[in-house]
Amino acid sequence: MKGARLTAAAQGLRKREGLAPLRLLPALAKVAQLHAEKMAAEGKVYHSRHRGGEVVAGGFRSSELAVRGWRRSRSHWRILRGARSAGFGEATGTKGRVYYVGCF
Repeated sequence: MKGARLTAAAQGLRKREGLAPLRLLPALAKVAQLHAEKMAAEGKVYHSRHRGGEVVAGGFRSSELAVRGWRRSRSHWRILRGARSAGFGEATGTKGRVYYVGCF
């Protein structure tokens, strides 16, 4: 499953922070994966027009490091902390850079 490592890292962070696990929704995972693939193809990190909350990242060496980056960002952490359901995606660009997306 694409995004499985990112999902595990996000769920692990929530557990360490004393938060309930996210309810994983396939529709959100599909949106996240498509956006990660689009960013990878274009070689840049940006937010989509997804109506719910969204966190994006690129260039981290692992899913765990991307989630740590989201934790350090007030705005990203506010979204991740307040979410009840989510879907995650990750994709690798042509130069080996990995792009990460969480949709809520």
